[in-house]
Amino acid sequence: MDTANLVKAIEVRCSRRKYQGTPIESNIVAKLQEAITEYNRLGNVRMELVTNNGKAFKGITKSYGMFSGVNDYIGFVASKNDSTNLERIGYFG
Repeated sequence: MDTANLVKAIEVRCSRRKYQGTPIESNIVAKLQEAITEYNRLGNVRMELVTNNGKAFKGITKSYGMFSGVNDYIGFVASKNDSTNLERIGYFG
């Protein structure tokens, strides 16, 4: 596939994800939080665990895709002033 067709395919892509909405067990939340704390320290990144809150996925249906049942996720936060931050977040993500 040539580059122009590849770029066009990326532009029209739409993601659809459907989750059950089952809460994460508290022992798993604790393990995830422990790992996130360690990765934030090791990689000098900012990852945040969000539980029981799917609001972030309510308004993006038209811009990226359709998500349903999302209540828990890990957010990756990058500084515009750090040219290596996106690479580190991608690695740890």
